[in-house]
Amino acid sequence: MAFPTSRSYLALALAFITFAIYGSLLPFEWQARTFESAWEQFRHDVLVFPARRISRSDVLANVLLFVPIGFALAATRLVDRSGWLRLVWTTLIILPISVAVSCTAEFLQLFASGRFPSGLDVAAQTVGCLIGIAFWRMGGQALTNWVREATATAPQNRLARALAALAAVWAFVNL
Repeated sequence: MAFPTSRSYLALALAFITFAIYGSLLPFEWQARTFESAWEQFRHDVLVFPARRISRSDVLANVLLFVPIGFALAATRLVDRSGWLRLVWTTLIILPISVAVSCTAEFLQLFASGRFPSGLDVAAQTVGCLIGIAFWRMGGQALTNWVREATATAPQNRLARALAALAAVWAFVNL
């Protein structure tokens, strides 16, 4: 099977998940606390969804952080496969994974100085994951086929396609 495959998308998803947790813990200034006190604060701050001032940029950042995770996880199960039932099952499998990753990142923030976990962050990240799944549905297989064509073409065409991909990635990052 040609690249990218289900395994390569899984590797990409794991890389994005690692990046999300890494970004949630910056600047890595740890504070000592017991697991019990961290759990109590997590239960209060994340699971109860207390009212707090909402920063639109923070919500947007959390949504965008999980779009590639949803896309790559969907690709892991849906590449070279189609059907609405498979999409529904995939979504039902991915959403708990997304929530678990979000909750893990938010819980770990309790051990990092200057970080404040929030249930709103978990909700925004879940929305981002759903958007990523929707993006896969809208064009993921076409993108996969394009990458496969780009890697299979003559070397002179590969450079043009690589530059087009670089421009697309650059535009996405700058959003």
